[in-house]
Amino acid sequence: MRGPAIDAATMHRLRNDAPSHDFEYTRQAIRESFGKEIEEIFEAFAEKPIASGTIAQVSDPLLTRPDDASA
Repeated sequence: MRGPAIDAATMHRLRNDAPSHDFEYTRQAIRESFGKEIEEIFEAFAEKPIASGTIAQVSDPLLTRPDDASA
């Protein structure tokens, strides 16, 4: 069974109007995932994302130690 039809304009609005989450949420997610603070992993990490979508958002961080990011 198929769901209701959604037009392209609705999908476009969903994609473009998605709010970004709070920066503290990003900090916590990185802390829980890597066991380190953002400043320990990245030299630069802007609080405002480049883009935000319905299931993710995009940042452009700069690694502090690119060869040691997974340690």
